[in-house]
Amino acid sequence: MPSGGERPEDDRASYDMTIDNALVLNENIDTLENVYYFSYAAQATYEDENGYHVPDMKEMENMFVSSSVEMGKLTGVTEGGYVIDEKWLPNDGLVNTYSALAPFNAPQVEYAEGNVKPGQWNIMPIYYGNHMIFMGGLTVLRDMTDFFVDAFNIVNKL
Repeated sequence: MPSGGERPEDDRASYDMTIDNALVLNENIDTLENVYYFSYAAQATYEDENGYHVPDMKEMENMFVSSSVEMGKLTGVTEGGYVIDEKWLPNDGLVNTYSALAPFNAPQVEYAEGNVKPGQWNIMPIYYGNHMIFMGGLTVLRDMTDFFVDAFNIVNKL
């Protein structure tokens, strides 16, 4: 951090969360060979007749509906040239499901029980629910006891 407590203009979450800036950030983050990585992504949208992904109103928190709708129809090319195609449409209301799976340049595999190795992202099955579901939700409530017991059991077997 610069002297005087000033932060560089690009040292903020909104900067890091753009696709082009996240790609640059991820180039500077290593996957450590002695660390176990697991990713849990969520989705609370479904494909409509136009090919867009729209929120499942039984699963989506109200405060995420508008961002879910926007993410569910956004395709194109970023300023940096990255192609945003239909794999980016499913989302949890706050994050595109695809981008939540693992850093793009990191070693990654689909989770396979009994075959978990350090130094690679173990991508867990996509969980149906909105961005808050892993915390039990805000207004769309879910008992997550089984989810956390399963996660603890995975860790205990390492």
